[in-house]
Amino acid sequence: MWLILFRSLVVLALAWAGWHYNPFPGQPVLGLAAGVGFALLIIALELRLHRVPAHHMVGALVGGVTGLLGAHLVWGVIAGLQLEA
Repeated sequence: MWLILFRSLVVLALAWAGWHYNPFPGQPVLGLAAGVGFALLIIALELRLHRVPAHHMVGALVGGVTGLLGAHLVWGVIAGLQLEA
């Protein structure tokens, strides 16, 4: 019951955002459709996520954090270089 209510709120919130922020000037209905489309995509991804084993999600989390830390270290080295044209 709560899950259905939450999914409905997600659809309503993204539909409102698409209408209100109007990403396609002069076509608010197209923005509304885009918001509903993104909401349905999020719900589909959430449904698919239930089938992923927990150890795969933990591995993805560890890999993502490791990648971000590595990128931060590389960025620190690049930012410290004195490059002159």
